[in-house]
Amino acid sequence: MIVGPSYRYVFQNVPMSIDVAVGLSLSGEWIDADDFFGLGIGGYLGATYYMTDSIALMLGCTLGYDMLAVDLNTGDCSFYGNFYVSPSVAVGFRY
Repeated sequence: MIVGPSYRYVFQNVPMSIDVAVGLSLSGEWIDADDFFGLGIGGYLGATYYMTDSIALMLGCTLGYDMLAVDLNTGDCSFYGNFYVSPSVAVGFRY
C-alpha cells in the first residue's frame, strides 16, 4: 500500500486519465510463521480508460522498496532491501 499524495491528469479529447502517486510503502505478511511489517518508499503509475460514463478499465504498476522490517513475533527491527513491482489490471464502476 502506498500512503502519500497523488495526482490525476484527465485528457480533454480522450476519455482517459493518467494517475501518479508517491509516498511511504507499507507492506506485511501474516500468513505463515514469518509475520512481519515492512516500511519503505514507493510509487504508482497508472492509466484509466473510461469506456462509458460508468465503466472504466484501469492499468497500472506499483513500485516499492522496503527498507525496514519489524518482526511481529519478537518485535525485532532490521534493515533490509526488498524491491517489488506489482502490475495491476482492473475494471472500475462509478455511479
